[in-house]
Amino acid sequence: LLYPNPTKDTIIFNENVNLIYVYATSGILVQKSEIKSKELDLSNLNSGIYIIKMQTENGIRIAKLIKE
Repeated sequence: LLYPNPTKDTIIFNENVNLIYVYATSGILVQKSEIKSKELDLSNLNSGIYIIKMQTENGIRIAKLIKE
């Protein structure tokens, strides 16, 4: 659904994503973005593990992301 994982700065989606929520593992929302392309810049995030909630045309998808 998203790659590369782990990532340094940018993730790319292999399906259409409209809205994305990035949560820290503590459950705190750290970023919310409307997606207008198939990629998202995450260079502003610290290294760590995040939970990505994506609103797609096929419903809600959730994935774990490792940021280097």
